[in-house]
Amino acid sequence: MSISIPQDGMTDLIEINEFPTELKLALKGLNNENRQKILLLGAYRHSNPTSDEDHQKCKDYLINVKHYLIYNGFLDTKLVEDFDDEFSSLPKTASPIHFKGKSFHYIDNWADILLFILTSECDISGVLREFSHIVESNQEKCNISCILCHKKIKLSMLTQADIKENRLLENRFNNQKQLNEFAFSASFNLLYESVLRAEK
Repeated sequence: MSISIPQDGMTDLIEINEFPTELKLALKGLNNENRQKILLLGAYRHSNPTSDEDHQKCKDYLINVKHYLIYNGFLDTKLVEDFDDEFSSLPKTASPIHFKGKSFHYIDNWADILLFILTSECDISGVLREFSHIVESNQEKCNISCILCHKKIKLSMLTQADIKENRLLENRFNNQKQLNEFAFSASFNLLYESVLRAEK
């Protein structure tokens, strides 16, 4: 499928309503044909919990994004926890090693699009480690990645440098509604970028 590309490459997120209607329809058709696999990488735990409900709030951010993307046509959207553990021969007793291996496995071998979601008041150390993994060990994945970060979070200079050096899409959200919409826009943008690379 040939798609007319209005600009060369992107480091800023283009909002969905800024895409020409014809281009949106073409990208939707492409997604329907190829079923882009989107992996959501975010915190499952609160950084300073007072109850189990605090942990659930962190996970709910991700679950809401997943449902929003599925509802809007990205049917193969998953969290790492959605996958079974059969890929790994590591014993469950080695849980930190096991879960690190599981996460890296699906980043490297399954995802067409990676959305790193950094939510306030949640422990984002694991998400930043996953991001470091692609920067250090699998830079091709930077082409299919986006950082969605809450406005309250101040990223370290090193992380900011990694984002800029690898020309990652990045956007900052203020609430769940914005996060959902930016995740949808990011998925469209990254699908659009993949078409750009295929037509070169």
